[in-house]
Formats: sequence, structure tokens, C-alpha cells
Amino acid sequence: MLQTATASTGQVIDMRQVPMFRRCNVEALISLTRRSRDVSLSPGEVLWRVGDPSTFWLLLEEGAVRCTNEAGESVLLQPHFVLGIMDSIGRQPRTYEARIEAPSFGNRIDLEAFLGVLETHFELARDFLSMLARSVLDGD
Repeated sequence: MLQTATASTGQVIDMRQVPMFRRCNVEALISLTRRSRDVSLSPGEVLWRVGDPSTFWLLLEEGAVRCTNEAGESVLLQPHFVLGIMDSIGRQPRTYEARIEAPSFGNRIDLEAFLGVLETHFELARDFLSMLARSVLDGD
């Protein structure tokens, strides 16, 4: 399932599709992609269940993931979506199950690796804090 990744042009371009990384400088994205891991996932695989520890998130590049909360409400996520980031940053247990619906590919980013990138790339830290503040102010 997991493979170690090296930064590629494609990965950097894919990360640019994510709103949080659109303005980020290329060096920060290269550093982040070097610390991420490519994942290939098959239909039926479960990324996490409700209550699991939140130590990573996934940048979905291809495929589909169904996220279902304890009430049974669900949403189908498509490529260029980052799932699990807020739980991880908040160090909160998962609040929904994430199950692969179609053959999928993405980048797994561990919280500790991300924090390491933030320490050396101030502009990414600034943009990330700005995104978090907007989501709180907008009530997202």
C-alpha cells in the first residue's frame, strides 16, 4: 500500500491544485513532497475509522473516498481534496470513517513531517494559519 516518495514535478503540480498550497513557494512544496508518501488504495480499503488517532492526512490525486460519520451521513470526495487535515492538526480522534470507493492514488502527509516543513518555510506556515483563521471566521 505505501511507498516512499521522492519529489517529482507532477507531485509539486498536483499540490498546487490544493488551495492551501497555491501561493506556496516551490521549495516548500518540494520539501513537503519529499516528506510525503505515495499511496495506492483499492476499493473497500479503510483509511481510518471513527475514533482512530489522527496522525496523517491524504491529498487525494485520483479516485474517490466515501467519508461517513457516526450518524450515517456521508459524502463522496473526489481528486484534489485533502482529507483528514483538520483532525490531524487539532490532534483529535477521527470523526468519520474514510473508505476507498474507486481505485485511488494520493499523498499521505504525516503531521510531524508537515510541522517540520512549517519550521523551515515561514510563508507556508503563514498561509496555513491564514487558511485556518478563515475557516474559523467563516464557520466552516
